[in-house]
Amino acid sequence: MRLVIDRFEENFAVLVDDDGIEYNVDRLLFKNSKEKDVIFITYSSKDTKDQEQKINKLMNKLFED
Repeated sequence: MRLVIDRFEENFAVLVDDDGIEYNVDRLLFKNSKEKDVIFITYSSKDTKDQEQKINKLMNKLFED
């Protein structure tokens, strides 16, 4: 997903996608960014599975005894 930082309002960065939909996101996530910077968000099913396995291992370790 491609997003552009349209503007900053109070504690939010207003991001706009290619369809013109706006998203208000905590400004702290983009403290070194400026208006018109482009942000990409990606999804990785492999990383999701890796994270699930990591969490399951930790939970199993926690509840072993």
